[in-house]
Amino acid sequence: MKKFIVFFSILFAANVQAKNMYSIKVQVPGIPDSMCFLANHFGDKQYLQDSCKADAKGNFEFKGEKTLSRGMYLIVLPNKRYFEIVLDQTFQFSIKADSSLNPSKISFSGSVENTEFYNWLTYINDKRADMEKTRNAYNLLPESQRSNSAEFKHLKQIEQEIETYQQKYIDEKPKSFLSAIYLATREIDIPDAPILANGLKDSTFQFYYYRNHYFDNINFGDARLLRTPIFHQKLDYYMHKLVLQQPDSIIAEADKLVALAEKDTEVFKYTVWYITHEFETSKIMGMDAVFCHMVKKYYTRDKAYWLDDASLFKIQDRAKQLDPILLGKKARNIVLTDSNNFAQSLYAIKEPWTVLFFWDPDCGHCKKSMPKLIEFYNEWHKKGVEIFAVCNEIEMDKWKAFIKENNLQWINVADPNLRDNFRYDFDVATTPQVFVLDKDKIIRAKKLDVTQLGDFLKHETDLK
Repeated sequence: MKKFIVFFSILFAANVQAKNMYSIKVQVPGIPDSMCFLANHFGDKQYLQDSCKADAKGNFEFKGEKTLSRGMYLIVLPNKRYFEIVLDQTFQFSIKADSSLNPSKISFSGSVENTEFYNWLTYINDKRADMEKTRNAYNLLPESQRSNSAEFKHLKQIEQEIETYQQKYIDEKPKSFLSAIYLATREIDIPDAPILANGLKDSTFQFYYYRNHYFDNINFGDARLLRTPIFHQKLDYYMHKLVLQQPDSIIAEADKLVALAEKDTEVFKYTVWYITHEFETSKIMGMDAVFCHMVKKYYTRDKAYWLDDASLFKIQDRAKQLDPILLGKKARNIVLTDSNNFAQSLYAIKEPWTVLFFWDPDCGHCKKSMPKLIEFYNEWHKKGVEIFAVCNEIEMDKWKAFIKENNLQWINVADPNLRDNFRYDFDVATTPQVFVLDKDKIIRAKKLDVTQLGDFLKHETDLK
């Protein structure tokens, strides 16, 4: 009988745990009858996971049968006030906090990791207050006295104490989530630059050392870091601040990062998605080359496991569309009829430079751009620039009337019967669209505003 009772108790406890995969009880006096929310960090955003209503004494509980992913979470109170917790080893515990949400006044029962987390927050808050006070005194000193001052030494001492605190914890619990956070936020120690043969220090050494070791403390095999603000911030800073903003440089670094991320499927997915999305939507001309590279290399059936067939086809088709019109590619020929019904070929233009201009007479932006384009043409046509203007409209009366009213002297063509696929081939989803082609019809610039054409030609060519 005793054996049965013990067995039943164990079974019952297991069923309760399975039924409530997480249970986070919270008490915050002063927020009666208010809605509260549980959200998690992911990348640079926060996502709602649960909600509940506090009772008259400020008690509320988040509980559910689903499994929560490990990471850093936010408990959001009324007026968008919040405090953070970590979920890693323990998913059933209770919290007491006061209305100030001061870390020193927040306590946990049943969660060692959060107790340790808030011990750290309390510790670092005290150290920051000390640092701020000391730094203010340091800044008041004459510059010549600062490096040997007591304030300078004290600042260094505080930094060392913080590092010692973190390192002690890392040594004791190397696999814990907090250890991963401590390491991920640690700055890289940069050695002194070496002396070159000319007797001077290498001025580029520290930058390249910092860049080459930037991810030394980031474990790309730890998906928990995705659910903190840290991983995204590091990735974003590296790609935009430490990498030369040219497609070839970005592509090379992207491949290195993805190789690191292959240690974990979630980290791989996020890294690939972030780089692909970031440079597909970049406002810097030419960055669609990065997007095309990422899709060709990583958005395959075996690698992009998170996409269904329809989504995979869509992104592959998008890259296939953009690839022929990347900077450095030769624009395909367009042969259409002008307003006098004569055939005009893009490739027949002999001028050193061609502005390929897609527009619509009903487009408000096109109408605003047209006077500036006319001004540009009057100045640059005699310097060797032709405009090949392709109308997106199929109503020829509107098109011809606009040409006549505005005295458009460049090559004007249209496709009233929709026989040419230029709208897809040149990604003319909106108008106006501008491409700058050299004498060989190689795409040298695109997506420019017409006001930028003159500056581009001055900067990139020998035309004056």
